[in-house]
Amino acid sequence: HDELGHRLTKVSLFLELAEREAKENSNLTTFLKKIKTNTIGLSEGIRDLIWSLDPKKDTLFQTIIRLQEFGDRLFEFSNMNFKMESVDNSFEKIDLEPETRKHVLMIFKEAMNNSLKYSDAEKAMLHSQTENGHVEIIFKDDGKGFDLFQERKGYGLKNMKDRAEKINGKIEMKTKEGEGTEIRLKIPILINVLR
Repeated sequence: HDELGHRLTKVSLFLELAEREAKENSNLTTFLKKIKTNTIGLSEGIRDLIWSLDPKKDTLFQTIIRLQEFGDRLFEFSNMNFKMESVDNSFEKIDLEPETRKHVLMIFKEAMNNSLKYSDAEKAMLHSQTENGHVEIIFKDDGKGFDLFQERKGYGLKNMKDRAEKINGKIEMKTKEGEGTEIRLKIPILINVLR
């Protein structure tokens, strides 16, 4: 809600600036690009919100597929080769609360965006597995890595950690300079045997 409101405010501000600029000269390119960027971000946010509230999308399977679709779109025109290992059909029996789906989605969207922006990787992969009443979702790339202690803030690790804690999960980031980066989220699950 806060993110959508913030972006709407920015859109309104840039529109007002564009209108003022139009009176002085016809060069509106900069403002219009900013409007477009914020509008796209707002649209993505609304889609994610609606998706996370849709009861038909309540399984772990649907959540992983959503992440795959996001990754396919994000890396499509980049130099990175993104792939997802096959999803276990048993994930259809694992229900996730809307709040859990939302935070899982946001954690890995941030991880993928960071990888695209900073890693200079050639390959990126998404993997998921279940073990002892938990699911692990892993995103990793073969990029340049970084010093975790020096660049922690830039990679949004605290934000990811906060989101994981809200869904009783645990997140780990493994990275070294020259050895790629791995984000691993572990959350408790309940298998619905009646499905």
